[in-house]
Amino acid sequence: MTKHIHIIISLCLFSCLQTSIAEKIKNVLLIVSDDLKASSLGCYGNKICETPNLDRLAANGMVFERAYCQGTWCAPSRLSFMHSRYQGSDGENMGSYFRSHGMHSARVGKIYHMRVPGDIIAGTDGQDVPSTWDEKFNTKGMEAHTPGNYACLNRN
Repeated sequence: MTKHIHIIISLCLFSCLQTSIAEKIKNVLLIVSDDLKASSLGCYGNKICETPNLDRLAANGMVFERAYCQGTWCAPSRLSFMHSRYQGSDGENMGSYFRSHGMHSARVGKIYHMRVPGDIIAGTDGQDVPSTWDEKFNTKGMEAHTPGNYACLNRN
């Protein structure tokens, strides 16, 4: 009888430990935007641009005050960002790390390099790393053919 009580107590303690470990996993939301300077957001002091949703996220999360780009071109910079290493380094990327530690990993849109406008217009994966995500959502878009007044600065 005493042996059964010890087993029951051990099982209860073990199940509490499992709950405690599961509760330690936090949500991680990475918002990656091409060509967006921090000074364009209200949470970084901009008084002209209205960015209430991003400001609210920043107020309840983490705001980086120093960020350094490891590459001057988008593809190596993105790869460096996702691997948290200098460009050219191998290793596990953030999405794969999250997945291997019991977190759900999803992407919406472009994280790794995509041909612009080809992959964007077609809604395809580009040079994505499939093992990074549990889910992925490609949004077809007319990125290069959007009506309106804008300037293409890819030859500067």
